[in-house]
Amino acid sequence: MLDGIRRALEPATLQQWVEDIDRVVSQDPAIGEDPVLRAIVWRANRSHLVHWAQAILADPGAPVCANTSPDALAAVRDLVRRGHDDSVSQAWSAGQAVAWRNWMQIAFELTADHHELATLLDYSARSIFEFGHLTSLATVAEVRKERELLTERTHAERLETVALLIDAAPIARERAETRLGYDLNRHHL
Repeated sequence: MLDGIRRALEPATLQQWVEDIDRVVSQDPAIGEDPVLRAIVWRANRSHLVHWAQAILADPGAPVCANTSPDALAAVRDLVRRGHDDSVSQAWSAGQAVAWRNWMQIAFELTADHHELATLLDYSARSIFEFGHLTSLATVAEVRKERELLTERTHAERLETVALLIDAAPIARERAETRLGYDLNRHHL
C-alpha cells in the first residue's frame, strides 16, 4: 500500500492524476466554461488527492478525515455562489471515479498475488470511499452554510457594498467582506 501511495505522490504521477481528474471535471459546463472557477476546482482536486495520500502515509491503518482545506472549501463556496450547487457533487463523483481507476492501475502493478491484490483493493476502496463520504458530508455542510449566507444578507446591502468598493469609498475591507460574505483578498476580474 505504502509503495503505491509513494508512487502516486511522485510528481509526474500526481500531475497525470490531477490532469485526468481535471479533464473529467471540466466536462461540466459550469466548470469548464469559467476559467476562474476551473482553476479553483483544479486546486481542490489536487488538494483532495494529496490529502488522502499523505494521510495514508502518516497513519496507514487510520481512516482519512474529510478534506476541509482552504482550496477544497473555496471550490464549494465559489460553485454555490455562482448557482452551481449540483456541480459540487457531480465534480466530486467524477473526480473520485478517475482517482479510483488510476489507483487500481497502481495496485495491479504492485502485486500479481491474487490474495494480496484483493486485500489491497478492499482496504483501498474502503479508505477512498469513506474519505469521499466524509468529505461529501463536509461539503454538504459548506453548501448549506453558503446558501444561508447568501440568503440572510439583503440584496440591497450587497449592492451598496459593491458600489462602495467600485467607487473606492472608505469602507474597511473586513466590513465589506462581512457584508458580502466574500474574501476580497484575492485577484478579481
